[in-house]
Amino acid sequence: MSKVFRNENADDSSGLLLWQVSNLWQRKLKECLISFNLTHSQFVLLASMYYFEEKSIELNQIRLSEHTKIDPMNTSSILENLLKRKLIKKKVSKLDSRAKSIYLTDEGKKLAIETIPIVEDFDSKFFGRVSKKNLNQILIKLREF
Repeated sequence: MSKVFRNENADDSSGLLLWQVSNLWQRKLKECLISFNLTHSQFVLLASMYYFEEKSIELNQIRLSEHTKIDPMNTSSILENLLKRKLIKKKVSKLDSRAKSIYLTDEGKKLAIETIPIVEDFDSKFFGRVSKKNLNQILIKLREF
């Protein structure tokens, strides 16, 4: 037994396994999105915006950052890129005239509608090897950390 490692075998390390699976999942997702000229983070923001718009919930940058767990500075940078590509727009908030809300443009909605099923199909294949209910319960619990 190692004096440094707690686990004798690498496959007994939850952290290493999560790292490996996360990297594999992200690499495969990148392959799904490359032909749309979207990064995974850009996709997550677009898909999340589409989700909120479907529910008629006004969205601002802070709420989007909290929802996606992408830090506020990165969210801001990604949104600026999406704004330059005319995939999103900013408007004065209906709830607070001092704030700006963010919305998908028609082009942004079209891209979200095209890419969300592709990513969901990939997720179904990738995660389909394990029980979705059990996996989601575990992931939700880990997200609380």
